[in-house]
Amino acid sequence: MKKIIVAILLLLFAMPSFAAHPLRSGVYVNTKAGLMRTGMKRDGEKKDDVVFPFALALGLRLRHFRIEAEYTFATTAKRDNYEQQTDTIFGQIYYDVPFKSAIRPFFNVGMGRHNTEIKEKDVFKANRHGWAWNVGGGVTWNISNAVNLDLGYRYLDIGKMKTETGTIKTSHHIVYIGWRYVF
Repeated sequence: MKKIIVAILLLLFAMPSFAAHPLRSGVYVNTKAGLMRTGMKRDGEKKDDVVFPFALALGLRLRHFRIEAEYTFATTAKRDNYEQQTDTIFGQIYYDVPFKSAIRPFFNVGMGRHNTEIKEKDVFKANRHGWAWNVGGGVTWNISNAVNLDLGYRYLDIGKMKTETGTIKTSHHIVYIGWRYVF
């Protein structure tokens, strides 16, 4: 994980030198990393854990809107004998509030699929798939025509999953930092 963070920081600081000429395309790549509090509720008992998600995305900027395909991998949330790892693939829509400033707020909504591996020690191990949604917001700092730095929050809900020992309702609160490179 440390190597990934160092690589992202190196790319972040190297990108302004590549962005000397104005760019006309709205196509961009995006990476995000952050902290995710995973809330797992089963039979009235709620358990939380903090994990470190990492996301990669490909998007298209159309004036004040961005459309993005995003894959997110999160490390395994653990509590007592229970473990959960959720990967998501989302279609995201962002709205960048049109301020005449290098720093602007944004809002986003997303819909997609999740793949969740759940385990309970010595009881069961299973994969669950289903629909998921998210909503969030944050601020963007336009470092140059090509490089943007995002700081955001996202609520992610993957719904209920039935297991051998009951139904689990999982939700995630994510705080992230990311950078976008516009081609």
